[in-house]
Amino acid sequence: MGTAFAPPYANIYVFNNEIHPLINYIKKYPSSLVRYFRFIDDVLIFIFCQSSNQVDELLTLLNNNNNLKYTFETSQTNIHFLDVNIIINHTFNRIETSLFIKSSNTFQYLEYSSSHPRHIINNIAYSLSNRIIRICSSSFNKWYEFYNLFLRLVNRGHDPPNVLSKILKCKLKNRFDLITLPRRQEKQNDNNNNFYNIIVPYHQQLPPIKQFLGEHFSTELLTNHRLIYTCSSNLSRLLTRSKYPPSFRLITPIPDPPPTTGCKKCYDPI
Repeated sequence: MGTAFAPPYANIYVFNNEIHPLINYIKKYPSSLVRYFRFIDDVLIFIFCQSSNQVDELLTLLNNNNNLKYTFETSQTNIHFLDVNIIINHTFNRIETSLFIKSSNTFQYLEYSSSHPRHIINNIAYSLSNRIIRICSSSFNKWYEFYNLFLRLVNRGHDPPNVLSKILKCKLKNRFDLITLPRRQEKQNDNNNNFYNIIVPYHQQLPPIKQFLGEHFSTELLTNHRLIYTCSSNLSRLLTRSKYPPSFRLITPIPDPPPTTGCKKCYDPI
């Protein structure tokens, strides 16, 4: 995962290995597999099944490939996927979500005294509050996580009024607007709308993607798909301004003593 092309390559590789077992499973159990989500190597599956044998059969089909080994964690009440805890509420017949935090998380947020730009420090509470709004579906879980976030940031030296103002600012946001991307207005008579874009990072040392797919996966891009390359960040985007204490302005540099021998330009003896 050290190169920019590693995540797209992992997605292509895993998809190429799992698509045929999934097709075979759907042919045998057409109404069993409800939803199948995957983020690189983390998978979330919703299955309607009469017995656990169907889950074991799906696991066996996916593990037929010797290069990849899948492990399943099943539950009929709740399960976590990435940072989301998914709860099946049988009483109200609905799915609820809350924030999932690993037990090893020590919440080492950026300290308020760090020499980072102030807008980064002050907006940590805002971005974390947005995350809580997006994930938590119930008001109780939302305010419970807001309370914990406030205590954790204050313990890291953050300004309590600033943290509270950011939380209250996010409170007014609509959760649906945060989890759904705004749709772009389609332009009339635009040929670009007829294509599906596959976005991959560009690097001059990478081989051509079409040639790469043909040699390693024996597949070709469909006629209505096209590749879109993105450039990596340049040096100006990677550099971050540092914050210096005000006392630095009062420091007067001490000039070097004049050389006793040599020329004035390089101080080397003539």
